[in-house]
Order: sequence, then structure tokens, then C-alpha cells
Amino acid sequence: GKHGPLTNPFAFGYYEHMRHKGYQERFSQTFSIYEGGTFPPKYNGAVFAANSLHNRVMASNLIPDTSTYRTEDMPPIVMTQDRWFRPVDIKVGPDGSVYLADWYDSRLTHVDPRDNWHKTSGRIYRLKPTDYKPLKPFDLSKQTNAELIETLGHKNKWFRQKAVQVIGERGDTSMVPALLAIAKDENDDRCLEALWALNQLGAFNKELALELLGHRDEHMRRWTIRLLGDSHTTSKKLTASLVGLAKTEPYAEVRSQLASTAKRLPAEAGLAITAELLQREEDLQDLHIPLLLWWALESKATSDRELVLQLFSKPDFWKVQMVQDFILERIMQRYAMAGGDENYAMCAKLLKLAPSDQSKEKLMVGMLEAFRGQKIDNLPEELSKGLAEYQKSLGESDLALALRLGDKEATQRAIKIIADKNADRPTRLTYIEILGQLKVKDAVGPLTAILSSSGADTHSLKRVALQALMNFENPSIGKSILGRYHSTLLDEHDVRGTAQRVLASRKAWSKQFLTEVDAWRIKANTIPLDVVQQMSLHDDPEIKASIKKHWGKVRGSTPAEKQQEMKRVAELVKAGGGEFSAGKVLFNKTCAVCHTLYGEGGKAGPKLTGYERDNLDFMLLAVVDPSAAIREEFTNFLVVTDDGRTVTGLIDEQTTKTLTLRDVKGQTVLINKDEIEILKALDLSLMPDGLTKNMSDQEVKDLFNYIMSRTPNGGK
Repeated sequence: GKHGPLTNPFAFGYYEHMRHKGYQERFSQTFSIYEGGTFPPKYNGAVFAANSLHNRVMASNLIPDTSTYRTEDMPPIVMTQDRWFRPVDIKVGPDGSVYLADWYDSRLTHVDPRDNWHKTSGRIYRLKPTDYKPLKPFDLSKQTNAELIETLGHKNKWFRQKAVQVIGERGDTSMVPALLAIAKDENDDRCLEALWALNQLGAFNKELALELLGHRDEHMRRWTIRLLGDSHTTSKKLTASLVGLAKTEPYAEVRSQLASTAKRLPAEAGLAITAELLQREEDLQDLHIPLLLWWALESKATSDRELVLQLFSKPDFWKVQMVQDFILERIMQRYAMAGGDENYAMCAKLLKLAPSDQSKEKLMVGMLEAFRGQKIDNLPEELSKGLAEYQKSLGESDLALALRLGDKEATQRAIKIIADKNADRPTRLTYIEILGQLKVKDAVGPLTAILSSSGADTHSLKRVALQALMNFENPSIGKSILGRYHSTLLDEHDVRGTAQRVLASRKAWSKQFLTEVDAWRIKANTIPLDVVQQMSLHDDPEIKASIKKHWGKVRGSTPAEKQQEMKRVAELVKAGGGEFSAGKVLFNKTCAVCHTLYGEGGKAGPKLTGYERDNLDFMLLAVVDPSAAIREEFTNFLVVTDDGRTVTGLIDEQTTKTLTLRDVKGQTVLINKDEIEILKALDLSLMPDGLTKNMSDQEVKDLFNYIMSRTPNGGK
């Protein structure tokens, strides 16, 4: 993704975007929650979000959604036809007005290298109520202690927060008694601000925390728990109180904070809180809490193994639904991925403690995920014995574990199963993938034979078999694929496309592929440009000469040629006459493989719905010269392995041991990191140059009519 892999390789999950109802074309890079006290009441607590790409400021209601929130749009508070209006920051001021920083420029992108910004036209706007009254000059630092404490209850959040800040800066502990009285008063609206002020003065302590954990206001309980986490300490009495809250707390938002703080406290307290929260079945469908509880448990996985093991030593703990659904697979995967004698010993102990076949199955899902793409070997005797006993209990019903363990009999049975046309399809697909990842040479024959199969239900088998064959350094495989190229490896369901990318992955196979092109048995114009570009990455003069002969330059046009093409396309689009429906057909054929527009399409490229698509200058550069500005999350990477494979694509996933690339068609290739010799980012977009060069004038008009429309039915 845009920000790289997760900072914790054992996170095993992340939060999705906040759920939203309303205007979908939103790139809101900044927002404020309005608590200014002067706008109409309907805006109290609303989100005001600057949407600089679409020249507007949104207003949305913030609605509780399990332990988090969702948003639902209100009418925009600012709209304009001025395409230069670019609100890049938004703040609520001390007068209750909303202030906008407007960059005011023709375009808005940090990845476009052209330095032609309009650097002198930025401005600031103020959104004010109709009965606006300017504030007189003021200085909170000159207020008395009593006045500052009174300001903690101001209707404008700006004043409340500034008062807390000034109290902290002043450092006058004589205010502590008055602040304590307010914090403990369950009927005083200033109680939360008083708590924050006490914390600023260093007066928040364990005794106060113990009292405030019983406060009637849920936000006081939540912030008390939060501040305890900030201190990373607790006491026996506090731990007992926190565990009690974990059992009885009625508010999901407070339980979410308990789960977050459990990670930050010492293991004995943190795990006790976690164990109680895991039993709260009302949080099974919560959007955040299950993952928070996993992260709390994971944080103690290696630092406090024995305490973690004590949880699993209780048979009833295994029966807890949230443990079954969110913990068992992850805890086994966590220890297996980390490796080492101590972690493998934990795997063995967990397997031994598992009270049921269902629990063991959950653990083994985690074990197999930890070793996805790899052979399971060099394990301690205790774990090897436990895995063998588990596999024996399965019989021949599931050979995945036995294959990873290198069981020879299981390997031969799996090879027979993948060759059996009557065998269960999902099972065949699983074994094909594993045999390829483990590079089992005896599987090459059956895998190749699958390519000759016919019938409408064989497409997925062929694609997976082709990708499995990519793992083998064998020149005969390329010949076998080419021998079936025109007969059973057809265009339907991207079978031929997969074959082309597999052939391009190895130097010997690429040469064989290009020999067929030289002999005109395969037409050059039927091979996608991304496949040609992949072959060009091989360091081989014969390959490069053949590519130059049939395709010319594959690294794109010259800057002058691109400018000329952009001029041509611009003139066509401005002339009008494009047809929306024809453009949609063309988009689905040429663009939707990678891009999503109005909820339809692929994921290899950016989702287009929210982009500034009605800005012709922006779209010209994006379509004609896609490599000029590549967003971080769509960087194309080159991987060269120690056995000669050359693969390109986006980094889809990384673990401590594997890297997964996703190609232009959305297919993934898993590679062991210890096999990688070269990993580097390419300055070439997955989207090829020259998309419009081979289009007629009318096709260009149609395509741009569709992609620049603002509604799914062609409206502007």
C-alpha cells in the first residue's frame, strides 16, 4: 500500500476505512469536528472536511458505529465552479467561525514533477454565521486561575482546549483542589477538561484514577483508562478495577479503550483485562475491538510466554467464541512465523493443550499460513511429533500439512489427485499451488497435462497450473506451453494472458516465445505491452533485438512525442462528439482490468471515481504519460530470483519470509524472500504508454466522454 507494510509483521489485520453514506468522490485530506458554538445546532459535532480535488467543503454527521463511527453527508457547506479553489486545511477558530486555507491552483498532486505551481495566489477564507459578532482582543494567559477554570466550560472547544494548555503552562498546583472537585462532580460539564488539566499539572495519580474509574460519565472512564495506559503502570487495586470494568462496562467506546490500554500495561494486568474483554460476545461484530484484543495479546507473546500460556491452560478459554474466531489462528501463526526454539515450543504446547479437533484445526490454519509458500522443516522434535500426530488424525482427507512437511507418500498421493479429473476441484487447486511452491519435480508432468484439458470448468485449473510451473527452471516447460498456445490456452478467462506472463518470466522461455513471433506463428500485436516490457528486462541481446524488431521502443515515447499525442487528444476531446455508452465499452475493454470506476473494475491501478476526472489537463497526463507521475502505492517492482525468474508487479503483501506481487491482471505471485537476488522499484507504470495511439479519433472521444463524466449515467 501507499505507506508500505504494516510496522508490526504480526499485526495480521488492519482497520478498514470509516463507513460512509453520501458523496463518494471524496479525497478529504483534512477535517475538523465542529464544536465552535456559533453555527446552527445541526452542525454541532459535525465533520467539516476539505475536499480539494472537487473544489468543495463537505459537512457530515458523525454517527456511532460499534466502538467507532461512520459518517453520513449533509449538504456541502461550500461549493464552487472555480476549479482553482483548493481548500487544503480547515480549522475552527476562537470566534466559532471555520477558517479555510485555499491553495488556489490549477492542479493538486504531489506526484506530478512539473514545477509550474501558482505560488502567489493562496488565500484564507472565513465561514461565519449570519449573526456573526467579532471577538474583542483577548489573552488567556492573563486570566486569573479562577477565570481559566471557568473557561473550561466555554461553549467553544477552542477556548476549552486553550484553557487546559494555559493551565499546564502556568503550572500552578494551587488550582488542583478546585480541579479535583470538578473532575469528581458527576454533574459538572467541565469534568473532562478538569481531568486533562490535572494531568497537565502532574496531579493525575493512581488514587485519583481508582476513583474516576467509577465515574458516571463514560468519557471520564475512557480517558482515565487512556491516561493509565500513557503511564504504562498500574497497581493491584487498579488492575482489579480495570478487570471489573472489562466484565461490566456497557459502552463499546470504553471497552475499545480498555483493549488499547491492555497492550500498554504490564503483562499480568494487560492479559487479565484482555481475557475478560474476549468474553464480551456483544463485541464479536465490532469493527475494532477483536483486532485490538489480538494486538494486546500479541504484544506479550514473546516477552511473557508463560503468562500467555496460562490463558490457554484453561479449557474454558478455548471455548470463548472470540478466541475461536480471532485468536487461535493468529497466535499459532505468530509463533510459527517468528521461529526459533522458544516459539516453536509454544506451538507444540498450544497444539497439545487444544481441547478439541475444531481448536486444533484453527491452530493448523495459522501454522499453514505462517509457512505459506514454504516447506516446513528443521522443527524441534516435540513440534514435529505433534504435527505428525495431527496429520495422522486427518488421514488422506487433507494433505496440505503433510506436503509442507515433505511427506513423500503424501506428495505422491497429491500428485495423483491433481491429475485426477474427477477429484474435488478446490482440493486440486490447493495441491497444485503447494506442489508448485515446493518445486516438486515429479509434479511437472501432471501440471503440464492439465494445460491440455478442455471444458468450461478447466480455466482456473489451467491458470493455477501455469503459475505453479513458473517455479520450475526447466526449458521444456516453455515448449510445452507454446505447444498448447493455440489449442487449449485460449483468451477466455485470461488463460492465454497467464501463459504469456509465465513465458515472459524466464529468459529461456522468452526466447522460445519470441521465436514463435519471429516465425509469425504468434502475431506480435496480440501480445500485451506489459508482457513485452517484462521480457525486455532480461539481460539478453537476442531478446532485446527481437523486441526492437517487432515492437520498437517499449520504454515509451519521447517527451516530444508524448506532447504531440496530448495535443492531438486534447483537440479531439474539446471538439466534442464522444458517446458515453461506446466509451464505457472501450473503458471496460482497455482500462477496467486495472481501474475501478463507479464501483466496477480491477484493483491493480488507482480507483478513478474520486479523482478529478473532469480536469482535462490532469486526465491527459494520466492517460498519455502514466509513468510521469506514479503514486507510491502503485509503484511497479522488479523481482529477480536466484533461479532466474523475472517477475514484475505491485507489492501486494509482505511477511517476514515471503513477498507477494500482483500483476496487471490482478493475479498474484508468491516469492520466498531468501530466493530474491534483486528487488527494485521501476520508474515504469504498470499502465503502458501509448494507450490512445492505436485508437481512432472517435474512440478517443468516446473514451474521454466516459471517464470524464461525473455520474454513472453520463451526466456532467
